[in-house]
Amino acid sequence: MVTLYAAKEGVVSDGALELARKCCEWLDSHIDDDPAEWTPKLADPKSLAELGFPPEGHESYAALRHMFSLPWSRRAWIVQEVSMASEVVVIIGKSTFRWEPLEQLVASASGGMLPAACFYPPEGGEDELIGGRPGVGYVLNQALVRYFSHTDEGEPAMELYELLGGCHSLASSNPKDKVYAFLGMAKDRQQLGITPQYSFPDRQVYIDTAARVLKNAKSLHLLSDVLPGKALDLPSWVPDWSSHNFDDGSTVDTSTTRDEGQYQADGHQSAQVRFNDDDTEFTTQGIIFDQLCLILPADNYGQHNPTYPGVAESSSAAEETFYTLIGNVQTALESECERMGVSAYPGKGGMKEAFWRTLVLNNGDAGSKEAGPEYESYYDAQVKFQGVRFMEECGHKVPGVDEEVIVRAIRFANAMRRTSRLRPVGLTRKGYIGSVPKNSRVNDEVGILRGGRVPFILRRLDQGSRFSFVGDAYVHGIMRGEAWEKARDEDKIDITLV
Repeated sequence: MVTLYAAKEGVVSDGALELARKCCEWLDSHIDDDPAEWTPKLADPKSLAELGFPPEGHESYAALRHMFSLPWSRRAWIVQEVSMASEVVVIIGKSTFRWEPLEQLVASASGGMLPAACFYPPEGGEDELIGGRPGVGYVLNQALVRYFSHTDEGEPAMELYELLGGCHSLASSNPKDKVYAFLGMAKDRQQLGITPQYSFPDRQVYIDTAARVLKNAKSLHLLSDVLPGKALDLPSWVPDWSSHNFDDGSTVDTSTTRDEGQYQADGHQSAQVRFNDDDTEFTTQGIIFDQLCLILPADNYGQHNPTYPGVAESSSAAEETFYTLIGNVQTALESECERMGVSAYPGKGGMKEAFWRTLVLNNGDAGSKEAGPEYESYYDAQVKFQGVRFMEECGHKVPGVDEEVIVRAIRFANAMRRTSRLRPVGLTRKGYIGSVPKNSRVNDEVGILRGGRVPFILRRLDQGSRFSFVGDAYVHGIMRGEAWEKARDEDKIDITLV
């Protein structure tokens, strides 16, 4: 048994524990209910009291969020302790709390079955965020790794790159421990041959780890762990596991999409990589498919109740926000394609379907491979909901939104938060729509690399085939190998990442 100390005794811990128990009781009593029945009421602060929860602004919500944000929730070494233990008990003041109910509680954070105030700070409470994320996100990371890290027989079930990606957001006082803390849990640790070397520079440890993973892997999944804003001086393709700031959004290729085999941009080719002498550059076969010509911010953070602070006081803020509303982003994309005379989506759904599928990375509910056609109605509802809220906050009186629309809008908002949070929308010169990294630029290129299940955004360094790696992408219409299969042999070139 492993015991975790989460919080000391006091008013805050008592309030957090009381609310946590109330949440668990609520989930237990509504486990068989349709979430759509309760989501609108739970999203409405005025309905909380009648459902048995504390009223809006009650101190217990801040107490629970505070408990999740304490250091225990994001320490890298805790993952190994929790994952390998048969039983985990969390100490909160003088009380104890079993880990399993805590997992159930945090797993519902994005599902709308508990008040959002339990997990997410109110407007103006951004100072509660840690590395751009609420504390509950870190606890959820630990819960997911604990669930997937071992087989029923107790054998390791995850490769090192999966553990590093799943725990990227966690913290460690020594950057090397962002690798070494998970070695003992990795099922491929012997093949990789990594030995802890605390005397080596952090840069060397990260480059060596990334190179060993890619040399032994059949895919380039590791590249999807590269995020903007590195703290260490590393080659562009090497993830900086020491940096755990997720202010710049999420990535496309995740453990969920890998398990489902949803993305096969390279036609499911096996990776073949060649490294230079010091492992700082690697070369692989790939194609340069297209080039970004337009990048637009989109309001895809996915809050249950979107708010647009400042729009009433500032015309410039109102104009800036107006153009991020997803319905207006769709219009801008359609207008630009018409101006360029290109049409990448001539079929029935057209650009609208390509756009809404891009906003959710074509992901349906947990466990489904692809967003079903019903998601178009969810998208329409979110477009309406965003528009009404924006007009209200600009001081206009507009008809309200009925409960059915709110339910569908929340479904789409939750899907965006889960998949493409804070990622801009990109348009290519051929008219393809994509979800791209926040640090993408116009004229960056869309590449598909052998072993890459998703496209990547690359930045050409010279007139040849040397590129800086920007990040992974979702580009609607080429995620199932369409571009790779149509490419001629002469289009498949050696691409070097530096």
